[in-house]
Formats: sequence, structure tokens, C-alpha cells
Amino acid sequence: MDDLERHSPGLDAAEHWERELITAAKDSLFDNTQEAAAHTLWRLASASAVPRGARVASALFATVATVEQDNHEFAIEQIRHLRDAIGASSGTGSGSGRLLEATLNLQLAVRLYELDRLNETLSELDSLERALARSNAPELEDFAVSDGISWKSRRVQQDIRGALRARGLALRARSESFEGESWVKVVRARPQWADVRIDWAESRRDREVVDETVESLSLWATRRIRFRSREPGIESGLESLLLSELGGDINEILRNRESLGKIRILRRERGAGDLFNAVESIRLLRQGRSKEGLDTAMELARGTWPVEALLRSTEAIIRRSSFLTRSNEFDIRVLKNATDLLTEDEANHAIQGLWNFLERANDDPLRPWSARQLALQTIGALIPAIEKSEQEPVAFRLLRYLKEDAGPHVIIVGAALSVTSQIDWGTVSSRTKSSWISWAADLRQDEELRDHGFSILVAIEPDVALRVFGPPGGDRLVAFLLDQSRARASVSKALMNDGVQSVLASLTKLREEARGSYRTFSGYDAGDLAAALAVKLNHGQLWEEIGDFLADTAVSTDAKARAMDRLSRDFEGLPETLLDRLRAAWGGIEKGTRSQSFLSEQKLPAFPEALRLGALLGTYSDAELLAGVMRLSGDSLQRARIEAARTVPFAMRATRVGEWGHAVLLQLSRDSHLGVRAESARALALTSTAPSALHQLVSHEVEELLASGTVSLPLSALHGFHSLLGAQSTADIGAHLVKVRDLSLAHPSRVVRKAAVRVLEAIGEGMVSA
Repeated sequence: MDDLERHSPGLDAAEHWERELITAAKDSLFDNTQEAAAHTLWRLASASAVPRGARVASALFATVATVEQDNHEFAIEQIRHLRDAIGASSGTGSGSGRLLEATLNLQLAVRLYELDRLNETLSELDSLERALARSNAPELEDFAVSDGISWKSRRVQQDIRGALRARGLALRARSESFEGESWVKVVRARPQWADVRIDWAESRRDREVVDETVESLSLWATRRIRFRSREPGIESGLESLLLSELGGDINEILRNRESLGKIRILRRERGAGDLFNAVESIRLLRQGRSKEGLDTAMELARGTWPVEALLRSTEAIIRRSSFLTRSNEFDIRVLKNATDLLTEDEANHAIQGLWNFLERANDDPLRPWSARQLALQTIGALIPAIEKSEQEPVAFRLLRYLKEDAGPHVIIVGAALSVTSQIDWGTVSSRTKSSWISWAADLRQDEELRDHGFSILVAIEPDVALRVFGPPGGDRLVAFLLDQSRARASVSKALMNDGVQSVLASLTKLREEARGSYRTFSGYDAGDLAAALAVKLNHGQLWEEIGDFLADTAVSTDAKARAMDRLSRDFEGLPETLLDRLRAAWGGIEKGTRSQSFLSEQKLPAFPEALRLGALLGTYSDAELLAGVMRLSGDSLQRARIEAARTVPFAMRATRVGEWGHAVLLQLSRDSHLGVRAESARALALTSTAPSALHQLVSHEVEELLASGTVSLPLSALHGFHSLLGAQSTADIGAHLVKVRDLSLAHPSRVVRKAAVRVLEAIGEGMVSA
């Protein structure tokens, strides 16, 4: 941009198409002028009166703008027309013309690769190599070059030729995966001169970001005001991305999109650009195929950023004309995080696109199983958004997919459970249901798929599942008995007793392993299962065994933690004999050993589960509770601060003093980490009616959390209100009723609307449409 402004006076003498091209190229880089600029650039690229080199340059800038708008198909069509025209005009002896043709071949190949059309990508790369083979003819055209370099146009074209060949080889290696040998040549290749400019821009971008981050840590930096004409890392990041996009370097394109997307996240988190930076970061990370970066953006989009950012990003995917025929794993990652934001029509459209994706994936051996798993999980998450009458076609198509397309693959059958568990099988025809039962029953002969078959059949007909597969064994039986959806199943006393015996055996085994200083791992927490089943059955022998288990000093605190948490949540229903046992053994429970292995989480400065249960048992003084909470809230670990927020309501209940607890929660509600803020929102709502001199501040903070415009924060606060009303049906939350009613009617998230409806129902306002 600086160069353009410096040389703009000289443009007055340029031809009209030159001024138009330069202006449109500049405008294509800005969001508010991009669409119109791309239209102008494509017009210039197709104008026969414009020199062919300028037509190719115009097409390159137009391609970048069009791809940013997610319209790869249109860019591919236009490049093909121009490539054919350039090829026809080059004849057989123009080396420069062949370089132009090769440049367009590479752009075509890159954009086809982005659509996962790998066979066409490889075909274009073959065309690229043929064009390059004919580009070393002596008839390379001469043209003026910058006075800042010492070599002539022929050397420039030779550098371009080398860069095109190297970038084509890198793209071929990606397209072949490790099945070809191109990757070996890429590893052995030397960098090209054309890569240096990208490297310079990248190094400047990284230096700016690092310098700003380090400076922000120092006290002196907070005492001065800096006036900048550009945001650190943004302009240099845009420059490095633009150079890699124009040059067709697929590796640099993906890396620079990812880097710029992450920089935009940092800018958004520091209050710059707000919605634009949020939407752009999601697009860049999605188009840059960055799993971890996109997952981070999705977490922020639901918990920190305005929900509008996720809505716009999702609409850009499902409303593009090619959605039904073209989507990838990264599009689906965005969809999966926005399923509760879609309307019924949008959800049906998204489901159709996901089925088409799954059918295409079967023809692509390189498509990872995880992408198909993600697509099925997203379909399952979309089920609540569609009419019950539309669930029958989903059930029918899923069964056909499992039978005919996917085959009995363990990942796919497991993912199918995320769909079958969401379907209301009461609305499905007996014919479709019978077909499902027959298919699932056949899985009982397959050891790898047997458990999945049982779980799928349980979602359809629990009694049939028990009859066909027989009851599961061990901890899976206990999990089955605890699942509230199994209320439809006819569970015999004998089966329930088997579950009790299984839990007792698991606890005995765990204690024996502890005394032997080793531990085996399974998918279930034995202590948590035992506590849950004891609460459900109020079983005397289980209560006794749980007391012995928690009092056993050989058992690590990690193994006890989840059981203690459950007992805290269900404290009112615990028998006095257990409570007396725990109080008597509290010293050993609290100061038990801690597991030391690579699987253990980082040690917290306090034992939060013990603090919560001990607060209810009365085994801690007020000072000890306060000290434990403060150690957690002041720790650098995010998990410690989450546990602090989770513990405060228990401590406030025990101490009967609200001010200190509210002070801690008010501070944690402004924490830099979403998880801490969300847990604080729930705790503030839960304790909002507790006597406290900070009541007005708490009420104001809860209102702000409800009105935050995000998904996670109002949802957490609503969960807090629901827990409060569950424990105290007469609790007065009148100060927040207007906001709760607004959320029940107008929040974009279906999940938030339903949570608000549940709160209103808990205070007797009746059904409200969500």
C-alpha cells in the first residue's frame, strides 16, 4: 500500500486499463470493496485488448478475492477460460506465454486441491509440467524490471519457472500423500528465490507479534500511549498471505492463513476489530485447515465473542451455492458448533449436505475416518432442530448408509449412536424400526461391534436389547442401570443386584491395587459409579462400602475425587451413618496419597472435592475454607480457578457469610479464560439470593452475563438459576425475570432458549415456546 501511494502520481499518464487494474487489485484486499473489485478484475482478465501478462495478473488478484468469498468453483471456471485463451495465443515458440499458462495451471491445481478434487489436481499438475517443459525456449520476452535489482527480465522469468516447478512438486506431494515419491524430492529441494519475499514478510509479522506480546508484560509499556498506523502482525500477515496466494504455494497458503487467523484472534481478544476479526479468524482457520486453531476459535465463538460471529461464519458455509456438492471436514467443524443456532430449514439443508459429504467420502480412500465420524455426530446434533416427522428419513438413510456405503467399521458404527440416541423412535414407523433392530441384532456376533450394537438397540427398544444381547457385564451394566433413559426398560431385581455386586467388586479391586501400588484403567470411574448407584438405590451395603473406600488412605485422592463430588451434589439424601463415618475418617480422606504418573493432571494447591464435601460435613473452619478457596482462585492453572468458582457456593453455604464468596466470584467472572468465567456465571446465579452486602453488584454482574450476547455465559447463568430453584423452589429471582424471558424468546441459540424456558417453568410461569 505504501508503494502504491508513493507511485500514484505516475498513474495519471497510464492507460485506462492500467489504472483500473491497479485500483481494483487494491480494492480486492478490503472487505467492503472486495466483491465489486473482483468483478472488475475478472472483466479485465477476459478483455482481449489488455496485454496477456496484465490479464493473468488481474486473474490472480481476482482469484484470491473470489476464494476469500468461498466461491472456488467460479474462480476455477474463469481461470480455465483464461488459460485456454493464453495457451491459444502463445503458439509453440513463446516461452513467456508458456510461463503465463503454467502460472494459471498452478492456480487451477491449488484451487482444485482446496476442493479435495485430487484427481483433477494431479491432472493440472501434469499440464503444469508440460507447460514448464516448453517455457525454456529462447523466445523469452524482455520487459522492464525494477531498478532495485541487478538482473534482467530473463533471470526473473527463470526464477519464476523454478518457483512454479517447486510449488507444483509440493502440491503433488500433498495430493499423493505418502503413496507417491514426490515428498522425497520436496524434502531434498532447495528454496527458490521467489520464496524469499514471503519469508521476509513472515519474519516481520512474527517479530511484530512477539515484540508486542513481550512489551505487554512490562510495567513501563502500560504507562505510555503508542500511536500506530497499523495493527502489529496484521498488515505483514496480510502481505505474506497475499504473496503465497498469488504465487500458488499451497504449503505457505495454509500456514499463512492459520497464522493470520490466530493473530486476528489475539486482536479480537484485545478489543480490536471485534466482529470483523472474529469472523475473519474463523474463515482463515477454516480455509487454512487448522484443527487446533479452529477448535480454539469455536470455543471463543461460543463463550467470548458475540454469537453473531458464529452465525455469520455458519451462514457463509451453508448458503454458498456449492454447499450440497462441496464441503469438507473444516466446514463441518464449524457446523457442529453452530447446530443450536440454525433454523429448521437450515438444519434440514445442513443434514442434506452432510449426507452428500458422506457419500463422496466413500469414494475417497484418503478421506480420514474421523471426518465421517464428525459428519455423523453433526447430523445427530442437528436432530433436535428438525420436525419429528423429518426424523424417519434420517433413520432410514442412516441405516442404508451403514448397510451399503460405510460397512461395519467400528468408528462409523460408534458415531451412528450419536444419531440414533437423538431420534424419537416413537415417531418412526414400525417397518423402519424393525429393520434397525434386525441390523443391530446381527452385530452381536462381532466382538468389536457388539457393544455398539447393544447401545444402538437400547436407544430403540431397551427391552429388546436386553433380550437379544443379554445384560452387559461389569461397569457397563452399572452405567446402563444408571442411565435415566433406561426408565423404559424392565429391569429386574436380579439385574439390579448384579449391578450392585459389580460395583462392590470394582471398589474392592481398586483398593487392592492401591495397596499393591499399581492401578488399571477402564472407561469408568469405579467410585463415581458406586456413589451414583448408592444414591439411586439408597443401598445400605453400598453406603458402607463407599465409606470404607473413601476412608482408605492407600487409595489416591484422584480415585476418590469424582465420588466425593457426587456425594456433595446429592448431600441432602445421604444417610447419617455415612456422614458420621466420613467425619470420623476425614483426616485420612483429605490428606490421602496422590497418583504420580504421566496420566495425572497437574497438582492443584488444594483438594477442591474435599473442600466441597468437607464444607457440607462441617469438618472445616471458616478460615480453612476461605484459605482453600483463595489458594485455588489465585493459582495460575485455569482448572484451579474453575474449581475455586465451583467451590464457593458450598463454602458460602457452610460459613453463612456471603461477602467474601461473592467477592471471589465477581473477580473470577472477569477472568481471561472462558471456562473460569462460565463456572463463575453459574455460581453467581446459584448464590444470587444469598445474604450479602455485595448483593447489588452480584445482581448487576448476573444481568451482564445474561446479556453478554454469547452462548456459554448466559447458558451457565441459567443453569445456576435452575439449580437454585431446584434446591429452593421459593427463591426470588424476580430481578432477572425480564432478561430470562427475553432469552427464552429471542436468543439465537436453541439450547439457551430451552434453558431459559426450564427456569421459567421452575418458577411456575408455564410452557414458553423455545
